[in-house]
Amino acid sequence: MGGSFGLEVLQILSPVFLAALTWAASKLARLIRTKVQNEDLKGLLLRLDDTALTVVKDLQQNMAKQMKAASADGKLSEAERQQLKDAALAAVKAYLGPKGRAEINKILGLQDGPMEGLLSSKIEAAVLDLRNAAPTRVPVVAPAPAVAPTPAIAPAPAIAPAPAVAPAPAALPALTAA
Repeated sequence: MGGSFGLEVLQILSPVFLAALTWAASKLARLIRTKVQNEDLKGLLLRLDDTALTVVKDLQQNMAKQMKAASADGKLSEAERQQLKDAALAAVKAYLGPKGRAEINKILGLQDGPMEGLLSSKIEAAVLDLRNAAPTRVPVVAPAPAVAPTPAIAPAPAIAPAPAVAPAPAALPALTAA
């Protein structure tokens, strides 16, 4: 009777165990899929930030310095700024290529219009980062007044050598019981 009871319990509970196992497997699969999507998104945004910063640094080094040098006041006009921004946008698109832009559209669910806005924002952020990272001129500060030297400390008295210890006797007399 004990064997048939266990078999009946197993027959009744096996669909419940199977359903719980299926539910846990589906939750695990969803968790893994979400983690992979998040890692893809993180990687994409990091690559996009790096691309925008590289393009902005390149344009700053090449075009912007030349434009500033050519202007009378050493500053860029609004048209020159727009020209630099357009050049940066075109360069970022070229670096990404059609496959990279398709990946951005797929992962972020964007179309060409909103993607241009995203790229433009990344470029503006890179310009701001570059401006904030630029070294600033620090005013020259007079050196601090010299500090008076501390008085010399008298040397410690020499330590006298330890007294010599008498050598131990060669043999001790044996003690005898009296």
